[in-house]
Amino acid sequence: MWDDLIQLNQEFSLDFLKSKMVLWIWNPHQKPPHIGLSIDKKYFSLRFNKLEHSVEIEHVTKKVTRSQIPLILIELNLTRSEKFIENTFSKYKSCYENECSCLLPILQSLKVEEEKFLLRDLLKLLQERNNIVRKFSINLPHHWSDIPVYSSQDVQENWKNIYKNAEVDYTAG
Repeated sequence: MWDDLIQLNQEFSLDFLKSKMVLWIWNPHQKPPHIGLSIDKKYFSLRFNKLEHSVEIEHVTKKVTRSQIPLILIELNLTRSEKFIENTFSKYKSCYENECSCLLPILQSLKVEEEKFLLRDLLKLLQERNNIVRKFSINLPHHWSDIPVYSSQDVQENWKNIYKNAEVDYTAG
């Protein structure tokens, strides 16, 4: 799956992905990684404590460059309107409030019916459907070879750890 991964340098630009749909896999060496989606230079992501909605990609790439966050970008040959993606993500406030993972609005945005999917399942489906155009990486650890296998329970455990370690009171009004 990752043999044709194109490595980007630290000063990467996403101008070449203008008007494309891109799946973002943050910290692909961690179990589980976080994922987001961009279209037409707007980034969307459901995080544990908030929704990142229509964020300019330039802000996101600055974060990657500044913090040297490991990242995989997968260009998709799917056609969805920015408005459709906006409306899909607008249904959510946070993983915590909606009791779901970051993957759910992405599955809905990609019109994947199966909600029990994990990232590995989605990637396999996209590959089978020939929806993957190119794959890029930046800041990956040298020893990285694949996304770790994880379960729904691992996602739940990750949420518990985030909640336990959070400085923010997510139950406040």
